[in-house]
Amino acid sequence: MLKKELSLLVCLCLFFFQFGFAQGLKLPAIFSDNMVLQQKSSVPVWGWNSPGKLVKVTGSWNKKMVQTVADSNGKWMVKLKTPSAGGPFQIDIVSDQSIAFKNVLIGEVWVCSGQSNMEMPVMGWTGMPIFKSEQTIKDASNFPNIRLFNLQKKIAQKPLEDCKGKWEASSPDAVKQFSATGYFFGLELYKRLNIPVGLIMTAWGGTPSQAWTCADDIKKYAPFTDQIAKLGDTDLQKQDSIKNLKDVNDWQAKVSPENGIYPGSIGKWMSSNLNDTDWKTVSIPEQWQADTALNQFRGIVWFRKTIDIPTAWEGKDLMIDLGPVDEMDVTYLNNEKVGESKFIDDWNVARKYIVPGNKVLAGKNVIVVRMINTSGGSGMTGDKSQLKVYPVNGGTLNAISLAGDWKYHVDVDLATMPKYPSNGSQFNANFPSSLFNGMINPIIPFAIKGAIWYQGESNVYDAKLYGQIFPEMVKCWRTEWKQGDFPFYFVQIAPYNYGKDSKSQLLREAQLNSLKTIPNSGMAVTMDIATINNIHPPEKESVGNRLAYWALAKNYGHKEVAFSGPLYKSMKIVGDKISISFDHADKGLKAKDGDLISFEIAGKDGRFVKAKAVIEKNTVLVSSSEVLNPVAVRYGWSNVATPNLFNMEGLPASSFRTDNWDN
Repeated sequence: MLKKELSLLVCLCLFFFQFGFAQGLKLPAIFSDNMVLQQKSSVPVWGWNSPGKLVKVTGSWNKKMVQTVADSNGKWMVKLKTPSAGGPFQIDIVSDQSIAFKNVLIGEVWVCSGQSNMEMPVMGWTGMPIFKSEQTIKDASNFPNIRLFNLQKKIAQKPLEDCKGKWEASSPDAVKQFSATGYFFGLELYKRLNIPVGLIMTAWGGTPSQAWTCADDIKKYAPFTDQIAKLGDTDLQKQDSIKNLKDVNDWQAKVSPENGIYPGSIGKWMSSNLNDTDWKTVSIPEQWQADTALNQFRGIVWFRKTIDIPTAWEGKDLMIDLGPVDEMDVTYLNNEKVGESKFIDDWNVARKYIVPGNKVLAGKNVIVVRMINTSGGSGMTGDKSQLKVYPVNGGTLNAISLAGDWKYHVDVDLATMPKYPSNGSQFNANFPSSLFNGMINPIIPFAIKGAIWYQGESNVYDAKLYGQIFPEMVKCWRTEWKQGDFPFYFVQIAPYNYGKDSKSQLLREAQLNSLKTIPNSGMAVTMDIATINNIHPPEKESVGNRLAYWALAKNYGHKEVAFSGPLYKSMKIVGDKISISFDHADKGLKAKDGDLISFEIAGKDGRFVKAKAVIEKNTVLVSSSEVLNPVAVRYGWSNVATPNLFNMEGLPASSFRTDNWDN
């Protein structure tokens, strides 16, 4: 009998442990002080507790309590009816424990998602500024009723139920790290509506739309079927990391400065006694962009800087903070290695290396950083304030700044180096459904008004497929959120020099066509704000405003707001000319800065030539003396076209074509 009772006790203990009887009351991170709840809605509030526990939730705006019981898995949910915009309020959640959320506002909530052009913060990135950044950050305290939630990056094989992040009132510190496009969008809404605005930023640079799509929705597309099947495997990240760590270590051994393979190691360029007078000088921080000295160099570059260590710091542990380094580095102080980062994926991770006190001497000291870049721009890319040296236990008040002039010398071109190892099954931020699982599902079903989206650059390799999976992604979000066809407004990618093998105009066309396939959607055109050699245009205010115009006109009753530039409607052959008609051109069209450009015309042979284009009220008449019998017109039809057709309200036209030829 004793054995049976003991067995039963063990089973009960295991049961309690499995279902979290002792976990206590908890809510996901999307609920916190300073949050905004969607006005005039039935707002889901959910969390976890011990199974069977009663949970009571009360909003201070009406003091009406709603209650429920945690289910057998410890999950619970109630719905609170919210009033018109206002606040601040408090929400009380009571069970065996109590949680109170304070300074809660009722207003309009929008999700801001996509890749790097959505992620790019108001403060910008080194070498990639944001227009009006300084003033916008300075003014942020004037708008405390704009609330910001920055969701921490996370990939996952299965949908997660929680994330990391917290709501913050608009302030200089909060705004400078928040999405510039998202913030300008919210700021325009706030100024026009004068009600609280909540913005949830969940974005990851360089990611394709399939990563943001539900597994069940994306698996039917052949390129992703096999990848989705792998999601059921045992921890892909762990499998990949074990294999990849070995491969990376082998690769790092081949290119290590200690091995003497390359000129830098043979010459002992990390030595504090090296004569570096013939090295060039560069101002750091700097991103290696097309207009900089290092010009997106790919390979190994060494950097050196001499600093004076005060006598009071001698023998004390020091922190060398280099800010984010893109991509890999080995860092030395006086010929002694103090730290390194071996992985490409660490491209945006700050480098903070501790130097043991027994290596710290007063006087002249030389910091040497050996950087390896395998793609895109590189460099020490943080803010000037991040680059510094200071005592670990002494604070940063008297820190020595590392910003400014450094000596540098190019070591090895990437083309002569062994190839960096691929990451196994490539389960990363590009893997289908990885970001929906890790960065969208955790905030579902938090009540929202709608979503804005800035992405597409990472799908230019297959515009036809994008035309299918982008609408699928939106459908997936709406299905999971169970809020109907909520507004979904997106940015058409700007012209950029993707290279001769890419045709980003086809991706823009896929986005244009999505207006017909995605209900309740809208598109902000950016043909006029391109920076051809930088994929991150600094003019984010216009982008945010143009997204806001869609919301103001379509969702908030501001019928006077023009929300779209001219969009191709139809064509008509008129003798040796073609007349093009547009939607959103009722008040007429105009050319910015001179005559219309970027129009092409072709006959049946499919050979397009530069065309003359003339505005006639709300149409454009296109012709060329080389094409007497025209059949097709194209506008802005290249990677780098920066055309100049606008409507009278000042919004630019999308690129388009009237044909469907393959050339």
